[in-house]
Amino acid sequence: MFIEQIVKNNGDKNNDIKKILNGLSIGSFIFLLICTLTKPIYLDKRTVLFVFILSVFISLMTFIFDIDRINLATAISIHFTAITMFIMLLDWLWNIGINFLSILYSSALIYIISYLIVYIYARYNE
Repeated sequence: MFIEQIVKNNGDKNNDIKKILNGLSIGSFIFLLICTLTKPIYLDKRTVLFVFILSVFISLMTFIFDIDRINLATAISIHFTAITMFIMLLDWLWNIGINFLSILYSSALIYIISYLIVYIYARYNE
């Protein structure tokens, strides 16, 4: 039943492509916003690739919000945990050297900003 709900809600390839493109645009916007508000960082291919991969993963993980059996608070917790674990995985694979508290703090801050942007976007595109 649980798997059927996921397949039913995510079986549309066009919907998946839209989610990925929206995720890339929101992720890129947030990354550029953070770069503008903080000290300038050196942009290299790995940083841009990290933002793209993370944005795609985040957008694909939004399927959790489409599952009727999961309430919003649980879905947000699962989504946030999955994103944080994915960042830790990328950190481990690419040997970036980000400490856990920094990942947790940054993820929470970016998650809140992202949620607000998505909320405003959805509200004005109804």
